[in-house]
Amino acid sequence: MFKKVYVGIVINRDKIDIATIFVKRGRILERQRKSFLTPDGSLSQEVISFLLDLQERYTYTYTATLLDTVNQGALPSCSRTLYEELGIKMSTIARLCLSEGWSIYVGLEELKKAQEKFAPVEGIDYLFSPAVLIFNHYAKELVEKPTLYLFMRSALATLAIFSESKLLYCSNYPLSYAFEEEQKGEDEATESLFDIDLIDELGGIKIEDLDVDLDKDVIIREMEPTIPGSIISQTGDERTLEILLKIEDFLKRSLEEYYTNEVYQGDFVERIILIDEVGIAEMLKKYIEEELFITTQIDSFDLAEALAELARVESE
Repeated sequence: MFKKVYVGIVINRDKIDIATIFVKRGRILERQRKSFLTPDGSLSQEVISFLLDLQERYTYTYTATLLDTVNQGALPSCSRTLYEELGIKMSTIARLCLSEGWSIYVGLEELKKAQEKFAPVEGIDYLFSPAVLIFNHYAKELVEKPTLYLFMRSALATLAIFSESKLLYCSNYPLSYAFEEEQKGEDEATESLFDIDLIDELGGIKIEDLDVDLDKDVIIREMEPTIPGSIISQTGDERTLEILLKIEDFLKRSLEEYYTNEVYQGDFVERIILIDEVGIAEMLKKYIEEELFITTQIDSFDLAEALAELARVESE
């Protein structure tokens, strides 16, 4: 029997991480990990050569990466009516209904761009939603009492609330504007993906509403009543403060939407798990526990490894 190879690819701002799992007869033979420097988040010739070599040597090679676009999401059901109530235009998205009863979606334009990005390596086999990644990684730990998972990467923050295998709520927020052309395209695509007027009527969160003016002095004056001074002083630099304030605002708005919009179940969140790749978890945990009074834990995992493992689960 031939070996099967599962490859998790994580594209960061300045490097690409690749985790590879080699499997034969259902048994993991070997795990490998490599990182490649890249100046702009694109596939370098070194990365292309590495992936093409794997595909040439192993017939059954499956590649996977994470969707980092803000024009995606997950909803607690697969009902077309729910999508329409939330102002999501069905003609502009690809939707996948999961066996657990909830669904994920992504803008068709973003799906096309992701496939084009991997064209030099004959495309990508799996484009995973952050919500699916969170669900798969924590599947054995999910309990009936609602738990909020906040997954923070340099490009995107994903907030997902689960009760056992049931998704109750999910939202995404862009954290980085490093990829200027991609961001410009996403801003334009957002207008076609959502019916903005309908979102206003339902009290939903518009992407542009979350994109607050990041003038440092103005933000500090506005947020000082809610953010403990100790947290502001701990940040150490303007960029960290900027990210912290964005996340705090995103968290508050998302919880407000979850509790007040009747399309969601709105059961009380009893625990928050922070998965942090931007370096603000300790400060954010302190804020949440002191201001929101919700038990909060910090966790981490190897994203490239998790993607490779998820590709293995999906293909078998």
